[in-house]
Amino acid sequence: MKVKKTAPYFYQGIKPQDVFISIFDENPSEADLWLGKQVVNGHRLSGNTFIDRFALMLRQTGHRDTTEYARLMGLPVNVLSNTILALSGLTAKQWASEYIDLALCELLRKTNMQMREVAQRMGFSSGVTLNFFFKRMHKGMTAYEYRHGYKRRYDS
Repeated sequence: MKVKKTAPYFYQGIKPQDVFISIFDENPSEADLWLGKQVVNGHRLSGNTFIDRFALMLRQTGHRDTTEYARLMGLPVNVLSNTILALSGLTAKQWASEYIDLALCELLRKTNMQMREVAQRMGFSSGVTLNFFFKRMHKGMTAYEYRHGYKRRYDS
């Protein structure tokens, strides 16, 4: 009989959902205040300066290539990728994609912006590239289908 060994503490990693609150500069929720979480510019601070800096840069620049994120942070690509991987369990590209996806979904739910405006705000070259990204993140669902499906479901 094999005995499964488990560590007494397992590091969960810092995921985009842990820091993202809103693409808009909203005030912290009552729950965040009660839990003593610090919130800055729509972000719940993770307690890790590197992740917080990366998330803020994503918020400001939108969708970019990993090499561009590394250049903006003044780091070699492998340092950025390895650091994000160690802190979150995700590659820098995966972390950025999940973060951008959270922001896109919020813009689609809470605004009536045209797709090209959403694409421009989030750093995509066109609505077509935004839709390609969105379909990859949402198993084939387009941004248009997401927006109208969400509004139909919750506005009724």
